Amino acid sequence: MTKQSPLALVALVLASATTTFTAKDASSQQLEAVIQMADYLPFRIEANDSIKRLYIAGESLVGGSPLAMVDGNEHSLRFVDFGSEFFVPVGISLDRETGDVYAVRESGPLVTRVDALKDEILILGPPSESLRTRRGTPFPRLVDLNETTNTLYMLAETFPPKLLAFDLDAETLSEVVLPEFFALAIEANSVTNKIFVAASALDASQGILAVVDGADSSVTTISFGTSFFSQQAIVVNESTNTLYVGGDGVIDDVFTRALAVVDGNDYSFQLVDIDDFEVADLAVDPRANRVVAVGRESFGEVQLRTFEGSDGMKATPLGEFDVHSVAVDRYAGRIYVLGMSFHQGPQVLVFGPSGCSADPKMLNELVSSVQNLATSPETAASLLEQLERVQRALDRERPAVARERLARFQVDVVQFSNLGASDPNAVSLGDGNRIVCEATNVLGGIEVPAN
Repeated sequence: MTKQSPLALVALVLASATTTFTAKDASSQQLEAVIQMADYLPFRIEANDSIKRLYIAGESLVGGSPLAMVDGNEHSLRFVDFGSEFFVPVGISLDRETGDVYAVRESGPLVTRVDALKDEILILGPPSESLRTRRGTPFPRLVDLNETTNTLYMLAETFPPKLLAFDLDAETLSEVVLPEFFALAIEANSVTNKIFVAASALDASQGILAVVDGADSSVTTISFGTSFFSQQAIVVNESTNTLYVGGDGVIDDVFTRALAVVDGNDYSFQLVDIDDFEVADLAVDPRANRVVAVGRESFGEVQLRTFEGSDGMKATPLGEFDVHSVAVDRYAGRIYVLGMSFHQGPQVLVFGPSGCSADPKMLNELVSSVQNLATSPETAASLLEQLERVQRALDRERPAVARERLARFQVDVVQFSNLGASDPNAVSLGDGNRIVCEATNVLGGIEVPAN
């Protein structure tokens, strides 16, 4: 079934003010681990922070499974066995509610669902036209799940381009015909039920953002004009309804690399000068309200960059590394960079925050972090009980007592992280350090009145 989409063209005027981010010397992240992936060509990485797992779509160079799974706590690697259903996925997407992983192939039965908790595999979907795929870097996001409607969206390589919508409940496939442009990548906002397609005009003169309404499949096309074009990466912060698109831009009549920041309410946008940094992929950390980018500077240095609001942009050099994709664990504050080391082959670089942030955090954020710890129910309940005691002290306007109880909480976290990985009540060392850091930030926000 084909849905012919009504087209509305909206031309937006660039905001007069532009922001310039200059890379700081200090690294914002520290390298925690390097995960080797021998005989494997990785394409894209996605993080399911609810169950602490990473999923990597790629191609085995010696035959076998194309889907890699990484334990987010132990950083151990294993592969999903597809048996006779061997294929090379062009994209993957995650359902963070159920833990399911959807791997999409170029032809044949379209979608394979992997139950991440049971390791069960189910083949879904009818044959379809080939999906857009790219045998080079960067590897754009071609597949994304709208968790609200349980619909998987896929970018098909046709002309004019099509967005394939696969209803996972009914197992039916429909098509949304897009305007005549070069479609590059997609991103779904499950909160607003909108699907975004980053595109470029046929003559490459301007950047285009197509907005597909998941309710009726209507398409609104937004032109960035000649000031922004050749975008390769797109991501949305669902918490703020803000879209980020990486590409080339013209600011003050000078060609530069830019990040388009788009308001998801009215689609007005602002260009941010990112200091001649070519973006390969983007991810967002909604808890920290930061955007994470991987790419290359014009003179060749490969970097991981974080854009953190008033704190500006921070750069972490990656050395001799060809970046493919990036993902974020919102709860652990970790960043995962997928790519190829020039000397050691395919790798996942695991970065954690370097030290405690100076910004105070809310107690409810700390509670959320503890609730998502990979530990026993008994350990989590013990730590949460202590945080409830901190909250009671604050409710009774006894800040000094709250501070003392928070300090005891930190000591207990350290003791749980000292138990060792074999103890079911243990908290991993990385998670323990992070929780202690978050508690320190909460502590910094609790003021004791002067006598």
